[in-house]
Amino acid sequence: MKQIEFIRKKDLLRQLSYSNSTLYRRIKEGIFPPSVKISTNVHAWIKEEVGTVLAKMGSGATPQELARVVNDLVENRCNGEEACSDE
Repeated sequence: MKQIEFIRKKDLLRQLSYSNSTLYRRIKEGIFPPSVKISTNVHAWIKEEVGTVLAKMGSGATPQELARVVNDLVENRCNGEEACSDE
């Protein structure tokens, strides 16, 4: 079984050079994956999903293409179980 690695918001924002509002705007627009709840008060992003989206951004993907990628990533979490997505 593959181990899932997570990245916390503070580290993600530093890696992306995004502000908090930019991150959540991109999530709302559907072009960045939402966080997952990993414990009662802890939310984080799945590193593999972040890497996939960043690779697509780097290759010049359009917002529509990014939205499709993000949608597929979120649908594939825990075999599509809605409880695996936080937002």
